[in-house]
Amino acid sequence: GILFLVENSISYFDELLFLKNLIISGSLVVIFGLLGSYFPFFNFFNFLVFGQNKRGMKTLESIDGNTWRGFSASAESVGEFYGFIILFLFLIFFLKQKKIKPQYFILLIPVIFGLYKSNNFASFLSLILSILLILTYKYLSDKGKQKSFRSEEHTSELQSLRHLVCRLLL
Repeated sequence: GILFLVENSISYFDELLFLKNLIISGSLVVIFGLLGSYFPFFNFFNFLVFGQNKRGMKTLESIDGNTWRGFSASAESVGEFYGFIILFLFLIFFLKQKKIKPQYFILLIPVIFGLYKSNNFASFLSLILSILLILTYKYLSDKGKQKSFRSEEHTSELQSLRHLVCRLLL
């Protein structure tokens, strides 16, 4: 059932729309968290309207070694969410080589701030390692394409030289 669903719906998946929704929702989580940290009314509003099981953080500072989770119920999960947004943007931009609107990069600033304030070291480290692995893969695959192109070019030069020598001998 799931395999059928994935195979039939993969052609309808729009990466740029998904990225847009990720960046907007990540930015709004940070913005609502900041508003809740500075204004008690917004903190209560976030709790009441969005049906959270915990109120948001009352300050922007970390308390007793805890991290700032802002609007989210868990700093760990929101840090992983921010890391996923940045990784997905990287994949679309560098691997798929799709054009990304400048507004997305502006909305990425709150997401990076949220990742920093969530202090999720595992998410940050996983993000850096994933990006390094992707860059290494892309570099090696591009290098392999250049080698194969050169070898084909070199082979065609040798074949043309061989044909020239054969014609001269005839």
